[in-house]
Amino acid sequence: DDQHDAAQLTTVIVKLENIGIGITEIKSEMSNLKNDIKESRERLIKVEESAKQAHKRLDSLENIVKGKES
Repeated sequence: DDQHDAAQLTTVIVKLENIGIGITEIKSEMSNLKNDIKESRERLIKVEESAKQAHKRLDSLENIVKGKES
């Protein structure tokens, strides 16, 4: 009976260790995802700024063209 209890305890310990390893891997993946999201956010901000500048240039060109048409 003691051997059976010891075997069950060992099984539980191994499973807990595996769960711990899984949690560590998930934390690492989450950290990587956070970094990817941060990089994507920074790139998106740059693209939005660039698009805003392009729209301003287009608006300026449109005003110039309209001024010459009058």
